[in-house]
Amino acid sequence: MRSSVTITFSGAAYSVLRVDGRALRFDGPDTTVQLGPGPHALTWYVEDAPGTDFDVGILRPDEARWTLTPSGRVDATGQAVGDHLFDVE
Repeated sequence: MRSSVTITFSGAAYSVLRVDGRALRFDGPDTTVQLGPGPHALTWYVEDAPGTDFDVGILRPDEARWTLTPSGRVDATGQAVGDHLFDVE
């Protein structure tokens, strides 16, 4: 059975977020994807002015809820990358 997984992102001028290698499309601060049970990987690449803060997280389902803490920050190169592994029941 597939689950609805809601990803949130805000705060940077340019970003690419992927779940299991598939690019996510955001029409606002959140997007929802359908995922099967098991382990998954959320990855991100962000560009903006050095020092810019950004937020990324998983809003649902409850077993996957997560927020990057503290907020991410674009480094001196104007870029930031990261990943988060999570499970869906």
